[in-house]
Amino acid sequence: MHFSNISPFAFSGLLAGVSSLIFGLLVYFKSSNQRQGRIWFLFALAVSFWGFGVMIIPFISSASRALIAWRLMYAFAANWIPALFYHFVCIFCSNERRRYITFHYATSVLFFIIAFTPLFYVRVDWVFNSFYYCMAGPLYLINTIWWVLLVGYSHIRLLS
Repeated sequence: MHFSNISPFAFSGLLAGVSSLIFGLLVYFKSSNQRQGRIWFLFALAVSFWGFGVMIIPFISSASRALIAWRLMYAFAANWIPALFYHFVCIFCSNERRRYITFHYATSVLFFIIAFTPLFYVRVDWVFNSFYYCMAGPLYLINTIWWVLLVGYSHIRLLS
């Protein structure tokens, strides 16, 4: 890897990865509620892993390796962000809904498994003469709807 020619895409991943990791550790060690701090740390770790993955993508020179990287980044990072964030919000708002939390973690487990198949990412294409970007499979839209709705709902719960 040669960092002197880092792209804006890679740089954004680096910033997201570092800032999320630092903030997650800060909350973990300073939180008066140990459980809440632990869930926030896991959420921040997922965001951080996604960010570092985004940083690495432009340096991958083969389509097959890029596809594997995108699948790993999604399965181990982005996939867990909505469920962890929802869980954190439930604890933070002192309104735990165990069934819903369990349902969303189970949904993450299902998408974790699917992430390694063409049902999620079919292939990668070379874009902007710069890096390989993943192309959605048939279940990607369902996942995106679940992801956005759960994160949006979690924000609404924070505001109410």
